[in-house]
Amino acid sequence: MRRTIGRLVCLFASLVLGNGLYARCGLPQDFMALVDSLYVTTLPDGGADSALAQRLGRDAAAVDMKKVSSKLFSLGLSDRRDRVDSILNEAQSVAQTGRAQSPCLLREKLKRAERLNDMVCNLERIQEKQSPSQSASDIGQKQDSVALPFDLSNLGTTARIAGLLMVMGALVTFLFVLRSAWSLAVRHFNSQRTCRVSAAVEQGLDVIDGHITVLGKGACRFRPVNEGAYDRVVALNADRTIYVIVAGHRLPTQLSDAHGVFVDLVFSWPLISATQCEILEASRLKPQMLQSGTSIAYLKTRRSPWFSMWRSITAR
Repeated sequence: MRRTIGRLVCLFASLVLGNGLYARCGLPQDFMALVDSLYVTTLPDGGADSALAQRLGRDAAAVDMKKVSSKLFSLGLSDRRDRVDSILNEAQSVAQTGRAQSPCLLREKLKRAERLNDMVCNLERIQEKQSPSQSASDIGQKQDSVALPFDLSNLGTTARIAGLLMVMGALVTFLFVLRSAWSLAVRHFNSQRTCRVSAAVEQGLDVIDGHITVLGKGACRFRPVNEGAYDRVVALNADRTIYVIVAGHRLPTQLSDAHGVFVDLVFSWPLISATQCEILEASRLKPQMLQSGTSIAYLKTRRSPWFSMWRSITAR
């Protein structure tokens, strides 16, 4: 009676657990069904009748060891195959003798097999979460079938060269944008405009007539009346203040640059908008915003050795 109840319990566990849990993950279902059947022979006074012995032998022979080995290998558990082999050997032994030689030892082997099944199941679930669209066997096949477009040994050098070219390109682009932005900012904030306003340059007792052709808030471009007047302006002491007399204003400046026909003069302090507008109202030509390439550089050559570089950025 006890043997019959044990068999029924094992069969029920085989049907419920085997078809439910083990079908989803873990070792193959036919192997785990064999494990459940072997538990009958570990019960007190347990043994296997002829029908159970035949079934154990048949189930042990039906276990697909290639499938078991493949699953263990894909999960890095190939060294645990001996547990599966041990269970199969025990099943064959019980099928021949009708009972387990050591029920306690067999029960321990069955528990080890169940722990292995749980481990396989957990690893499969982890693997499924990491790559839900790929099975463990598909990953290796897809990796083997991917054709590399280039030699991986050259990846480091190629990547460094590409990165260097990208950095250089980005730097050149940044400098170009910075130069353009600075030029626009200088033109906007200094509000340089072309005009023709009668003016004179004064230093001490020397007064030179001419007219202003470009007026900004920070500087102006003065054109003397003739070549002689131009030579006199260039000969002025650049270390002393040069005054520009225009539209009733006497503005202190310093010589910035000479261009053969006209000179650039930098105001000692920027003009306010009202003063600039008042001077432009006296222009005989309609004032217009200065075109790029002709703007006035606002650095004094006597104080900055970098004047030429600064001018190449801001004035061209």
